[in-house]
Amino acid sequence: MEKFFEEVYKEAHLAETKFNVLKEDEVLRDKFNSFNDAYFDGTLSVDKIGWSHHSSTNRLGACVSDIDDNIWIEISPLLKDYVESDFFKDVLVHEMIHLIDRSHGQYFVQEMERINKEYGLHITITVDTGTELEKILKNFRAESDARRVDKINNNKNKPELQEMYDELNAKYFEGKLPDNIIIEYLPKKTYQTYGLGQVRADENSDWVFKLRVARDNTKECMLKGMVPIYAYGVLNVPRKKLDAETDRLHAELSAKTDNFTNI
Repeated sequence: MEKFFEEVYKEAHLAETKFNVLKEDEVLRDKFNSFNDAYFDGTLSVDKIGWSHHSSTNRLGACVSDIDDNIWIEISPLLKDYVESDFFKDVLVHEMIHLIDRSHGQYFVQEMERINKEYGLHITITVDTGTELEKILKNFRAESDARRVDKINNNKNKPELQEMYDELNAKYFEGKLPDNIIIEYLPKKTYQTYGLGQVRADENSDWVFKLRVARDNTKECMLKGMVPIYAYGVLNVPRKKLDAETDRLHAELSAKTDNFTNI
């Protein structure tokens, strides 16, 4: 029971921290006030409303409270360019209904159906995966790709990481691994031993790889991370078979290098 209350306290403290970090946004406040007057007779109130810090595609909005009874609404920044759209209105009004019913229970459904019927909105319980959302996601991916291209074009790996990569590439992969690779140290607080991301990052649909390595046992981590790059970028292993082929190559390489030690 004591552990349960510790977890409850941690969650409450985390929510309080989120409230303090969230920045009030004037555009969202104006929209809130406008929709409040139009659909709720101005009866709703919220302590803060702002853009969330995560561009989630499956959680476009949230109505949140904390242990001090602060209540706020946060909206995914994916919708920043769509504040005049009907889709945005549906998302924000959905969260505003949660000021009446925090669940998707009876009162929420009653309010949702009332507003949809009286005002022609299309509020739903879950995210509508129709054309509006697809357009938003398409633009988001295009902007993300553009940022990746810029990062790749201006990328300069740390000399010690680039030198280590070139050495391992020549020794274990016959120099066949791609040159267009971003190599970074993992954040100090992470518990991963190695990480790898693969992204399509330019208009020619070339694959550009990102390799992240720990500061401890860096060479071992890098070699492990290079294996799936080799499988995908050189051997052209299909993505759905990549995990199995990576495990096989890891085992093969481990046997050759004494379990990745003394590389």
